[in-house]
This record gives sequence, C-alpha cells and structure tokens, in this order.
Amino acid sequence: MSGLRPITQDRLQKILNRYKNDGLEALTDRSWRPVRNTNQLPDPVEAMIVRLRQEKPHRGARKIRELLVKKLAGDVRIPASSTVHAVLDRYGLCPKPARGTGQTRPWHHAVTSRQWKRSVGLRSLLTTREQAVIEAFRRLFAEHGLPQAARSDNGLPFASPKGLYNL
Repeated sequence: MSGLRPITQDRLQKILNRYKNDGLEALTDRSWRPVRNTNQLPDPVEAMIVRLRQEKPHRGARKIRELLVKKLAGDVRIPASSTVHAVLDRYGLCPKPARGTGQTRPWHHAVTSRQWKRSVGLRSLLTTREQAVIEAFRRLFAEHGLPQAARSDNGLPFASPKGLYNL
C-alpha cells in the first residue's frame, strides 16, 4: 500500500463528477496538454502566412510580418517574426542548412602585387580557421616569394587576436 497517497476533497469531487458524466473511461489517464492554446494563431492568419511565402519563396519571416501588418491593419493581433518563422518551419517552407558542410559561403582572399600590377593570388576558402589561411599563404609565398610589405582589410582571419600570429 505504499503507492497510495491521500487526496484532497476537491480532487475526489472532481474524479466522482468525471465518473458520473463519462463513466469508467473518464477515470483513465489524461494528457496534461491544454485543450486549447490561447496564443495559437487563428487558422486564416496561418494560411495567409503560408500563402504569402508560396507566392514569393524568397520572402522571409520579417517581410511576411510586414505584409500581415498592412493587410490585416488591426483586425487581429499580428504575430511576431519568430512566430511567422515557426509557422513557415512547421510547413517545411524554411530551407535547412546542410549539416556538416562547414561554412556555406566561401571567404575570398585576394593578394595583389604592386610590383607586378596584377593579382598574384585569389583563393576561396570555405573556412576562416587559422590553419587553412596559413596554408594558403604558404603556397602563395612559395610560388611568388615573400612580399616587402603586407596590407590587410582586417578580415576575420586577420582581425582575430589569435589570427596569423597577431598580424
């Protein structure tokens, strides 16, 4: 009998009322999830978000929210951009970035030489990690020699306190 616990009078009354109204099935376990969510978007608003994205797939959550503000003009509470994004994600309308591919946009490094008045090296790296940048410069310097001076645009590999030996 260690599994039995005392219950309050209010709780007992609730259980008895459920049994009277719905029979033995009312005594089975129920979900704790609320029957309705007071903050849930109305179905027409959710459908409008999906339709606006399908009309022009390049539109993001912020732009769609701006369009909702213009179209609904105070008729209903306008959802936040994060809510619009959640709706788009729920309907599979948000492209997922490829996992494990690292940086999706290449970082471009250009090295020019005033001496030859031309570009001596142009590399696209998929990472800004120090080792990749060092290797790119090693290959460049092995082919063209060391420069007399170096100028940087303070891009990520150079501006980092640990980047390229604090150059």
